[in-house]
Amino acid sequence: ECFPEFRKAADGECVLFMDNLATQSTQECTAALKKSNTKPHFLPPNCTDMLQPIDAGVGLRTKQLLKVHFEDWLEEPGHLERWTGGQVPAWERRVLITKWLGEAWAEVTVTVDFEAIGRRTGCLVT
Repeated sequence: ECFPEFRKAADGECVLFMDNLATQSTQECTAALKKSNTKPHFLPPNCTDMLQPIDAGVGLRTKQLLKVHFEDWLEEPGHLERWTGGQVPAWERRVLITKWLGEAWAEVTVTVDFEAIGRRTGCLVT
């Protein structure tokens, strides 16, 4: 139910490694995982930066670049006043954030050494 595409490719029981995010450890989530024949395995607290590539630098760099794009936009004439004055509607904020995230990700993919992060976190399969 939660992972239909993933489960189509998997036979038998699967193990899903997760951090200790509160929403992932609810009875509802655990029940959905059990229903899909997936066993959750919670990682020890405060170690995701050692085990998950997104927490080992990719996520931080993406957030940093997202902030740069946001600040660049705010510096354009009239934008700061619109943003702080509540004059940017939700749909436009979503479009802008999606645009900035795409630009940030394009930069991340050419500046971050994914192979090194994969080796460091043990997630590189060769």
